Amino acid sequence: GDESSSHHHRRRRQSIKAENEPLVTDMKDQDYNCYLNSPHYCDILYPTNFKKLASFVCTQNQNLQCSSSSSASGGRPLLDVKVMKQSDFLSLYGKKEVNMTKGWLSGYSPLIHDFSNCSMLLVHPR
Repeated sequence: GDESSSHHHRRRRQSIKAENEPLVTDMKDQDYNCYLNSPHYCDILYPTNFKKLASFVCTQNQNLQCSSSSSASGGRPLLDVKVMKQSDFLSLYGKKEVNMTKGWLSGYSPLIHDFSNCSMLLVHPR
């Protein structure tokens, strides 16, 4: 999920003084203080600042470009780096799969409407 929002838009717990601590939750929306005392099947969600992550990848991409200046790229960065919301990504690249999950009456699709706080980092060669 994104750093700016937590799972199901919950307020993050402050039980441990740790920056960006993970959220441990089960399928019944029960949160746990630690994965060690949670049931066997739980999600462990780590907040990620995708803008910072993309910036880091771009910086590394530029360093890679600088270290291989004799490459055939003509001085252009070697990678395209982009952050997209999951729903935008799926609408663009997974229309068939999204349409298969849509309710015929409501148009609701869990792929688009659930997990609205999820983002994706796309990195591909130019």
